[in-house]
Amino acid sequence: MNKLILILAVFGTIITAEAQKTISGRVLEKDTNTPLIGVSVLVKGTKKGTTTDFDGNYTLTNIGDNDILEFSYIGYSTKEIAVTNQTTINVYMDINAEQIDEVVVTALNIQRDKESLGYSISQVSSEEVNVARENNIVNSLSGKVSGLQITQSNTGVDGSSRVLLRGITTINGNNRPLVVVDGIPISNSSGGASGSGGIDRGDALSDINPDDVESISVLKGAGAAAAYGSLGMNGVILITTKSGIKKDGVGISFNSSFSFIDIALTPDLQNEYGAGAFGDFAPINANGRPVLDYPFSWSWGPKMEGQTYTNWLGRQDTYSPNPIKDPYKEFYQTGFALSNTLAFEGAGDKGSFRLAITDEDGQGIVSNNTLSKQTFNLRGSTKLTDGFSVDGKMTYITSKIKNRPQLAEGSGNTSLQLSLMPRDIRLDDVRNNTVNANGEEIKWNLDNTFNNPYWALENAGNVDEKDHFQGFISANWDIDNKFNITAKSGIDYIISDFTSYGATGAQAIENGLGSYRHDDNKSSIWNSDILGTYSTSISDFNIGLSLGANYRNEYSSDKNIWGNDAKVPNFYRIDNYKNSFSSEKYHEKSHLFVLCIGTI
Repeated sequence: MNKLILILAVFGTIITAEAQKTISGRVLEKDTNTPLIGVSVLVKGTKKGTTTDFDGNYTLTNIGDNDILEFSYIGYSTKEIAVTNQTTINVYMDINAEQIDEVVVTALNIQRDKESLGYSISQVSSEEVNVARENNIVNSLSGKVSGLQITQSNTGVDGSSRVLLRGITTINGNNRPLVVVDGIPISNSSGGASGSGGIDRGDALSDINPDDVESISVLKGAGAAAAYGSLGMNGVILITTKSGIKKDGVGISFNSSFSFIDIALTPDLQNEYGAGAFGDFAPINANGRPVLDYPFSWSWGPKMEGQTYTNWLGRQDTYSPNPIKDPYKEFYQTGFALSNTLAFEGAGDKGSFRLAITDEDGQGIVSNNTLSKQTFNLRGSTKLTDGFSVDGKMTYITSKIKNRPQLAEGSGNTSLQLSLMPRDIRLDDVRNNTVNANGEEIKWNLDNTFNNPYWALENAGNVDEKDHFQGFISANWDIDNKFNITAKSGIDYIISDFTSYGATGAQAIENGLGSYRHDDNKSSIWNSDILGTYSTSISDFNIGLSLGANYRNEYSSDKNIWGNDAKVPNFYRIDNYKNSFSSEKYHEKSHLFVLCIGTI
């Protein structure tokens, strides 16, 4: 009897051992046969599981014939397959368009189900961004995100745009949203202009190459941006850049775009009344020229009916309607923007890379406003173990913009000058009469706060040069299928060199003495964060908990020199000016932020 029991026990053990086996296979996208990386392969009803590698391969050990394998992946329909007597199970997963729409990238690059969010978020793909390529990528979002207001101003090539999310949040202050690139917040201050004048020197968004963008998420309102503290009070624009794509060998792509820039809308000017006031011509000065000062410098004079009168140059002329009905289209030209991008990319079992080089050239509607910009972008990732990976990126942008247009009430604002010009004045006369025999500026009015627009084109300008470096390194550790830790550190570093100048002879520029200014600025933002995420399911509820910390350091330095009263005309160096001044300032601050987010 004892022998019989022993034989049965051994037989039972043998049967059990044979039922436990190793299952392997590959997970591919249906129709395209593209390998899917990171697909969750779980033995249903247990905690036993794994994920697919870069080639979509997986292996599970100690699997029974009665087990059921569950394959799940973001954006694809979940599949369940019974093991039975199989040892190799290849799976083709179907794209679930509805699921893709519901999974979004939120603050700190956390992927969440859209239905679980308590705030509004919109996501835009790279294809939508590049339908009509813009030098400033935020302009491509116009009309694609509800509640996002984008106002593109005529501020020259590489200019910034006004961006508001859900309206104005502060009466006095900055209403611009925070910009986060690959999880690293960057500087998004804009430009230099004010109500009294200045120029638009662009912003962080104008430095982002649209060809390098994978997707954009827009977080609206305080709730969406809570993970970024007070920095996100005006909303957040999250930009994710491209990484390498799995190809046979190294993939090479070339993208070229060319676009024209022209005036779309101009004021509808009357063409019946010319210079003067109260229906009369301006009085004549001792030098024989009319006194075109307020109110005689505007078009409040007699009706233009072919009368003989003294024009603004002191010459006898015919007082008749201007043959050029739109001075804006006569003064401005058609600009252009040209961009060429060459990219190399690839991915293997243990890593991926992408190298992209972009050259941009452009010219604005103001003839001397030009852009030259080059972008070098390198990104690489590697999978050191099944659960531990490292990702990094370096981006270098160098740009040179000449003659950014003056804005608002700046003396060189050509648009304002044209709007104030009386209708009897011909642009040809203004173009051909900019400087007198004494080297002094000639203009039609006596208002010494404005320039002759053609004199400004030739004798007042600026050069804006910038070197911009962005980079990060991150590590991701999947401890198991429920717990993940991510750490990232990155920097946004900008060196800018700005020079502006104005020739002698114009009263609007230092009372005719001429001017020179040179600004040397450096700024950096160093951002580091660590985030632990735990997710599990209890009954029909999905529970998630994220706990992390963020450290941010901001530093800037400004060195400025300026002078007036030039010793030699048209020589723009500080030692050429009799009066010179300088200033220097530094600023630094740090933040430490702790975050805890729970979802059900």
